[in-house]
Amino acid sequence: MKARTPWLLACAGTVIVAAGVATLAQAPPSFAGHWVLTSISPQRTAYDQFWFGTEARVTQTETTLVITRVSPPPQCEGRFTFGAESHNEYIVNGQKLVRDSRATLSRGTLLISTDTTPPEGER
Repeated sequence: MKARTPWLLACAGTVIVAAGVATLAQAPPSFAGHWVLTSISPQRTAYDQFWFGTEARVTQTETTLVITRVSPPPQCEGRFTFGAESHNEYIVNGQKLVRDSRATLSRGTLLISTDTTPPEGER
């Protein structure tokens, strides 16, 4: 019985340390930086007209994400709040587009889900 006591104490100590490490909160990943679209498959004509464009600058805080389209012109910006609905309006080809989005960070993945309201006002 005495020979097993050190082994049991060592195992218990390992479990306590592992539990302590598992409870440390990890900071969410940052997607901030300069992003350039280098290829797309399948090919889509006029893809560069997507609001993100082919080149963008991303800034991120603990609660917000801002994507600024750099190229092609015109420059435009999308602002998002994590865990809340975000409302962005754009003028495209002289027409107002409204985009309501939800941005989520989960397990190292950024997901932006968007509903677009065209000029006619229907989703």
